[in-house]
Amino acid sequence: MAPKDDFIHVNQKTPPFSGFKAERKSPFFWIILATVGAVTIAVLFLIVRTGSQNSAPVEKKDETPPPVEEKKTPPPADSKVKPPSREERRIADKKPPEAQIPGDLASRIQAAENMISSGNLVEARKMLYEMHGAATSPGPALAKIEEMIGKVNIEIFKSDIPCPEKKLYTIEKGDALVKIADRFKTTVEAVQTANRMDPGSHTIFPGKTLCIYQGEWSIKVSKSRMELRLFDGGRLFKSYKVGIGRQGRTPSGEFEISMKQKDPVWYTDGKAIPFGDKQNILGTRWLALAPVGSTDKSLKGYGIHGTWDADSIGQATSNGCVRMQNKDVEEIFSIVPQKTTVIIED
Repeated sequence: MAPKDDFIHVNQKTPPFSGFKAERKSPFFWIILATVGAVTIAVLFLIVRTGSQNSAPVEKKDETPPPVEEKKTPPPADSKVKPPSREERRIADKKPPEAQIPGDLASRIQAAENMISSGNLVEARKMLYEMHGAATSPGPALAKIEEMIGKVNIEIFKSDIPCPEKKLYTIEKGDALVKIADRFKTTVEAVQTANRMDPGSHTIFPGKTLCIYQGEWSIKVSKSRMELRLFDGGRLFKSYKVGIGRQGRTPSGEFEISMKQKDPVWYTDGKAIPFGDKQNILGTRWLALAPVGSTDKSLKGYGIHGTWDADSIGQATSNGCVRMQNKDVEEIFSIVPQKTTVIIED
């Protein structure tokens, strides 16, 4: 049996370990403990503060540069602004400076411009033709006068403004626009435009009066100047810039317009390339030329046509045909009828 001392008596009041006395701590212990605690708290405070400063947003200085006077610079290569074509640059370079026009002639030109602005087109044209006839040599003044003649003539042609070249015709029973156009040596498009008719309709009514421009048309093409000049009765009507054949392929001689075609098909190497195909180079209009007079009758297949390549105007790049900008060939197409004489000269 175990000795009695190994058991705790139930009625015992003193704890079993009461024999061990608690060790009293020295004052220096508490001082050291307090110091360590204070240092620890200080270190933790510094760590927390440093972290909060690093995470806080930093105020940025306004780095926007001061306003600088705007300078005009050319558009970048990828800009949507289309650079001028070679033909536009060439025309701009050759545009005659009005400062070179003599003062008295410049005043007359200004007077003609004022007449045009006021709607007095026929009188303005008369003054311009007088100045044109008096010009003795090419120069800025002549170029300006011819430019104005072309503009005023087209405006008169496309309107119902009375002028000596226009005739009044009353539609008769059995008439058709084609017959009327042939009678007056004009085109259906010209009759429709001058009388504000629907270009998509050929319907006409007996008794209605038409105003018709009756011109005596002829065309001259200068290969050296790369210029097509339209004449009415020997007077300049309007001039146009053109492109010609490379390596002298555009023939000289007398021709006449033998066929006219809208939205032309291009025949090459035995193939028919339809209008709208990227390989069709004829533009929007085709005026076939047939040799007449003493011109070599083997010179076939040439013509005046439009182009999709505006840069070829003013250049010798075609296979021999005379090229015009589409808007220009469409204008010529609407003015001149078949059998109009075309002279091509060096």
